Amino acid sequence: MNDFWSESMPRTAYTSYIRAGRLFKWSLLLFWLAGCRIEAPEPSPHDARTLRPGSFLVVLQGTVTDTLEGRARFRQDTSGAIVVDLIGRPDTARGLSLELPPVKADTLEAVHRWVPGPEPGAFVVGYLAWPPYTFVTEAGELVLAERERADRVAGTFRLALGAMDLRTGELLEIEALGAFVAIPASEK
Repeated sequence: MNDFWSESMPRTAYTSYIRAGRLFKWSLLLFWLAGCRIEAPEPSPHDARTLRPGSFLVVLQGTVTDTLEGRARFRQDTSGAIVVDLIGRPDTARGLSLELPPVKADTLEAVHRWVPGPEPGAFVVGYLAWPPYTFVTEAGELVLAERERADRVAGTFRLALGAMDLRTGELLEIEALGAFVAIPASEK
């Protein structure tokens, strides 16, 4: 009987050790997979890659707080600049326009320029039509993801925009954070 216990104890201990080791390995693998899922970055609504062609998404915060979405079109003006028109839906009176100068660049720094609206020949990175105000870019950044393609201009941006309240003279400020994938204005 002592021989039976002396032979089966090491085998039982070894089998338990193997099972415990496998269980430990599987639990580590499951925890790792769960951790990967939790730590994986969620696609941002402000990532141009998450948008379908011809659309945009912009979040406004500040004096005006809203989320705008709608159609994104681009066209070339007479000076050679590419103008991206982000036309709101369902209210087409609300929208954002971004002007990209003809110089090729991946990142454009916005300029401080107070104008009542986009004047002919004036360089304005962005302006927001929000009746009865036109917010003009004060500062910000526009990062282009695609510009070379003939059928698409895509990018993300963070712009600080301002306007003067004509009644009170108060400065109205908003921040626009968004992304667009614009198609040519001639396409539907």
